[in-house]
Amino acid sequence: MEAVPERTGSRRPTGVSVFDRKALQALQLPPRLPNESEAVDEQGEVLRGYRPQVRTIIPFLKSTSGPDMTKAVLVFLLAATAACHAQSTAPSLKGHVLGETLQQFMDKSNEITRQQMANCISTNGKDEHGDRTFECDDFLSARKTGSGHFDCTLPMYQTGVCRDFVGDATFSKGRLVEITVGDYDADWDDFLREAAAKFGVHFETKTDTVENAFGATYQLNSATWSTPQYIAIAHERFTEAGNKIYPELELIDLAYSTDQAAKKHHSSLD
Repeated sequence: MEAVPERTGSRRPTGVSVFDRKALQALQLPPRLPNESEAVDEQGEVLRGYRPQVRTIIPFLKSTSGPDMTKAVLVFLLAATAACHAQSTAPSLKGHVLGETLQQFMDKSNEITRQQMANCISTNGKDEHGDRTFECDDFLSARKTGSGHFDCTLPMYQTGVCRDFVGDATFSKGRLVEITVGDYDADWDDFLREAAAKFGVHFETKTDTVENAFGATYQLNSATWSTPQYIAIAHERFTEAGNKIYPELELIDLAYSTDQAAKKHHSSLD
């Protein structure tokens, strides 16, 4: 049985990333548009000077004037605003969304996870002999203070409190601000295809050359989606034993990520 990877801190890729057009062709998805005034037709060809909002509303406005024109414009602007808001909300991972409370996280988890968490709460993290059970510590700390993280594993490993998926969850000020989900059995191309379907085809890719514990060299892939509200990072990593590579995806609240980066780079001499 393979060991569950331990948390190794932030795994956000560093350095300059470039958009991988070949990767998207492999996904059979249209490449990222060079700018906002371009679009892609059904054959994948770039349409120059494309303006979706004008193209959509002009036929209607040609036959509209006066107060009706004003109403039409207001309706269109409200619809556009709603669409932008919907796109800015981070998709869910394993049913969990950024911003949810720990209680909501518990309610959305599978039955065994809910039982484990409830047991930690009712026993205050102690066994039948009154001795401390360390696997409850991270969960109870996050519950008590509103901030902290705990690891998650699959039910078959029978360890930890969260037994819903491979990864971890981080809370800050009572809200979920980061969640990581991995898949030991997934292929990178399939994993990236699923991530692109969830987060969109506008992303940056990067490849890092790394060495495992035995001195063998590997190319590890990563892809990053950035929005004003969140960052999503899919990447490959080694298992704790270092004998297998698997993909995982980090979903991070941007405000939290920015705050953590500022704290990390704060000089102890300032």
